[in-house]
Amino acid sequence: MNFHQRENGDMEVSEIDPLLAFLMVEGIRQEEEEWDCIAESFLATPLAEDALFSQDWKEYVQPGLLTLFKSCHAHVITDLENMKREQLHGSQDRLATLLIPAAHREAWLRILNVARLSLAARHRLHDQEISGEVVPDLNTERGKALLQLQLFSMIQQVLVEVEMQ
Repeated sequence: MNFHQRENGDMEVSEIDPLLAFLMVEGIRQEEEEWDCIAESFLATPLAEDALFSQDWKEYVQPGLLTLFKSCHAHVITDLENMKREQLHGSQDRLATLLIPAAHREAWLRILNVARLSLAARHRLHDQEISGEVVPDLNTERGKALLQLQLFSMIQQVLVEVEMQ
């Protein structure tokens, strides 16, 4: 997998292995009902002991944040749907090329972060696994989740580095 920043600021990720392309799409594509779980987990009221604050948070803040996440998710899904597949000479494999427009970078960073946190929580991944010290066993759901998390971390790191330039 290669990363290249274009002159216009867009990020091109090329030569993506077919398995990694599949895991990327699968890990980010979320069913609409999962947004309730995300809201519950990531947008919980910060001060649960203050009833009035909690009510205001749920009424005024949480819906806006959920709308923001859904908008970011829509941008990322659009970019993934536009991913190009290239046939390798003499092979059945098709490498992918993903274009992340500069205008979508912030959306990607938000969604990758939510996806990483969700994977870690859902599969109870521990720090040693997350840090890359453990080789994922792709025969298990946990191993597949770990590979997705590592992939998302790598893409997120590159996007952050580009953002800091």
